[in-house]
Amino acid sequence: MVRVDDTRTTLKAFEKARIVCNSITSQSGYAALKQHWQNTSLVWPNHTANELRFSGDHRVSAKAVAEGHADIAALDILSYTLMQAHDDFTNQLRILDYTAPTPALPFICAPQFDVSLIAHALQTGVETLTEQDRQTLGLHGIVDIAAELYHEVPTSQESIDAFTQ
Repeated sequence: MVRVDDTRTTLKAFEKARIVCNSITSQSGYAALKQHWQNTSLVWPNHTANELRFSGDHRVSAKAVAEGHADIAALDILSYTLMQAHDDFTNQLRILDYTAPTPALPFICAPQFDVSLIAHALQTGVETLTEQDRQTLGLHGIVDIAAELYHEVPTSQESIDAFTQ
């Protein structure tokens, strides 16, 4: 996401821009942007650089860009869609580019619980929502995705380290 009045049209043009990210452990608000950045052969800024800061929240990141405190941020599409429905500041934003799609966050449970029972309860919960509630929440069903697919998502070592500390 960038400001609507920012005339830059390519990611390369944002190489020295002020980046705001959700957190180092956020796939959509950090890792996806970093991977996309590096795939474009751009040098990702050092964490101590003025070009990179963390907001702790997708909405805060979006608002920082809209208000001119940052130049670019990565948001997951559901968060952005919800913001568009409820936050006027999104009129100040535009989509510059899309990162590669990745699976949504997984539902997890402790090993002693019955995974199929919990999955069925989640699916039933979504199915019993009204159509309007499903549209509002962006929930249309629960998809069983093999754990291996999550391991295919590029994850930076710094993100892994942040989870294990």
